[in-house]
Amino acid sequence: MAEQDSQPDSLATRLAGTSGLLYAAIKGTFGHLLLGAAAPTWPVQLSALTAVIRHRQSKAIRARLGKPAPPEDEIMRLSTEQREAVERLLATEGDKLKEGVVKEIEFRVTKRGLGGVLEELDGEETGDRVLKAEWLAHDSLLTGERSARDNLVLLSLHGGAHVRLSTKTHRPLHVLLSKETRCRVFALDYRLSPQVRFPSSLLDAVSAYFYLTEECKIPASQIIVEGDSAGGNLAVALMMYLRDSNLPQVGGAVLLSPWLDLSTSFESWELNKKTDYLSIDNPNDPLHPPRLFLTTPSQPPSHYTSLLAHPYVSPALAPLSTLSSLPPLLVHSGGLETLADEITVFVRRARRAGSERITHQIWTDGPHVFQALLRPAGEHAAAQAGAWIEQQELSSGCRSERAGWAEHVDELLRAERSARMERCGPIPSKDPLPPTWTYERTVERVGQVLVKPGAVDAAVSAALEAGEVEGSDAEVEVFRPVRAAAKSWWRWW
Repeated sequence: MAEQDSQPDSLATRLAGTSGLLYAAIKGTFGHLLLGAAAPTWPVQLSALTAVIRHRQSKAIRARLGKPAPPEDEIMRLSTEQREAVERLLATEGDKLKEGVVKEIEFRVTKRGLGGVLEELDGEETGDRVLKAEWLAHDSLLTGERSARDNLVLLSLHGGAHVRLSTKTHRPLHVLLSKETRCRVFALDYRLSPQVRFPSSLLDAVSAYFYLTEECKIPASQIIVEGDSAGGNLAVALMMYLRDSNLPQVGGAVLLSPWLDLSTSFESWELNKKTDYLSIDNPNDPLHPPRLFLTTPSQPPSHYTSLLAHPYVSPALAPLSTLSSLPPLLVHSGGLETLADEITVFVRRARRAGSERITHQIWTDGPHVFQALLRPAGEHAAAQAGAWIEQQELSSGCRSERAGWAEHVDELLRAERSARMERCGPIPSKDPLPPTWTYERTVERVGQVLVKPGAVDAAVSAALEAGEVEGSDAEVEVFRPVRAAAKSWWRWW
C-alpha cells in the first residue's frame, strides 16, 4: 500500500495527521494491519481517520450522556464550537485549491409566494437576507484544455449532517466532479442547524434554484443537483418540493452517499459500524444531528417523531406515492458505509413508485462519501458520474452559440484565476495516482435489507416493501477493486 501513502493533500491525511496518532511510526503495511484496514485499497491514513473519528465521537457522546441535559443556549454553543473546529481543519482556501478555481458570490433571497412546507418561512422574507455561494470549475475547463458543457450546471449541496461543513470543506470534491463531468459547479452555503431548523435549508436550496433559473437564465432542465450525505438528503427534498409545487423540474441529480433515513433504523448502522466513521445514531445524545435539524429542546417529543418520517426529511421511509415522478438519478453508495441499507431501500422503493431512470452504483471498498476520501474509488466514481450524464442524454439541447450564463461565469472565474496566479503563481496539480487498482463491474441484487432493534415503524414497512421488489428494479451496479497488475489475485466484496 506504499503507493497510496504519498497523498499529502488528501482529506484522510489531514484528518489522521491532526488526530495525534503517531502516523509516522506506524506507517506502512504493519500499521495498516494494526489499524484494521477494511479494504485492500485503503491507505493507512484512511484507516487512521475512521478509527480516530469513531473513537472520539463515541467518547464525546458517552461524556454528554453522563451529564444532565444541557439548556438550549449551551447546545447552541457546543454545536457552534464543533462546527468551527471542523471548519478550521477541513476548509480549503481558494488560493490553495489544487486544479480548480473558485469565485465566491452572494445573492439576495426574496419573497416568492411559495406554498407547502415553505409557506411560512417564505412569508417572513423581506428581501434583505443574503446567501453565500460560489462558482467553481476545474482549471482545464478555463484554459481550453477540455471543453466545458455550456448547457449544464451542477448545483452542489454539501454534506455535514445538517449541522456542519461548508462549500469550503467540499472544494476538492467539487473540483473532481467538475473535471469528470465537465460542468461548472454552483455550490451553496445553506444555513445549518441548530441556528435554524427544518425546512430552512430547503428554502435556501429553492432560493439557489431560483437564482440559477431567474437571474442566471439557466433552464431548470439544465440544472443537475449534486449532494453528498445530508446534501443528498436536501437534494431529494428539493426535487420533491419542485414536483409538489408544479415548478419546472431539474434535469437530474447525482447523489453521493445520500442520508435518506434520519431515524437511522437500518441494520447497516450496526453491520458497518467498525468500517465507517459515522457515529450519529444515538437519539439520546443532546447533539444528535436529526434532533438539532428538526426540533428544539422545548418542543414535545411528538413533534420530533412526527417530522422524522416526513418525505422531505427521510425519503427512504416516505409513502410510495411521494417517491414517484422524480427526474433521472445517479445514486452512489459504499459497501462499507453505515447508510448502505437506507440507500438501497430508497432506490428500490422509488423505482417501484414509478421513478424509472434511477441508476444505483456501489463501490465495495467505499466508506461514507468515499468520493472525498479514497482516491482510487473516488476518482472512478466521479468518472462514472460523467459517463452517466452522457448516457442519460442530459447534455442534449446544446446550442450552436455559447449560453450567456456560461460566458458570464467563465469571465468571473478567469478573472479570479488571473488574480490568483499574480498572488500565488501557477495553479498546482494533484499528484498522479499510480495505476495500482482498477474496478470490475457486475450487475446484481444486493441481499435482503433488515432493520436494527428499535427501528421506527415506517422503516420496518419500507424494508418489507424494498424486499418485495424484483427484477431489474432490484439490481445495482457493483464495482469491486482488483489489482491492476494481477487481477486474478483479488476478488473482494
